[in-house]
Amino acid sequence: MKIRTMTITVLTATLFAVFALAAACGGDSDGGGDALTLQQYLERVEELSDTYNERTDEMEAQYDEDIAEIESDADGIRITNDLLRVGGNAVEKFADAVDKLNPPAEAQEVHEASVATGRAMVAGIDDLLNELEGLDEDTTRQEYEAFFETSVVNDLGDAFEQACFDTQDLAEANSISVDLQCSE
Repeated sequence: MKIRTMTITVLTATLFAVFALAAACGGDSDGGGDALTLQQYLERVEELSDTYNERTDEMEAQYDEDIAEIESDADGIRITNDLLRVGGNAVEKFADAVDKLNPPAEAQEVHEASVATGRAMVAGIDDLLNELEGLDEDTTRQEYEAFFETSVVNDLGDAFEQACFDTQDLAEANSISVDLQCSE
């Protein structure tokens, strides 16, 4: 029997928003060495954002394809947990990559906030996955959703989003034209 996928899809929308926000602040390249100028830093962040968004789009497409085929709550839970794992790994790579960037002094605060919230998000996802592993195959969709409603990941996502907006605001305040795609 096919179950309604809307609720599980709504839950994952929060995760995709978080993963897209990670894109706004980092990626896979090393930007260490001498401090970048503010323009170089923000342009690098934008470039990494574009690359990361492509990966996030691929994750979302795969999830949509997989969730369309579910036959039970257990299948939906397994697929969503897989997304959490993949997304957590992506955010962890982001936090590591952005931490390697050497921002100018005027970007240091937003840079540190982005790294800190990225790492906190990884820890929150890990904690959530540990809690979810305790659920058995008889867990209903409603019981599963209760974990998301009380998850610290929601608050961390808000903090992460704020770090992105702060970085975009820094660019705008300095007349630097970048689009970090903080919110879609």
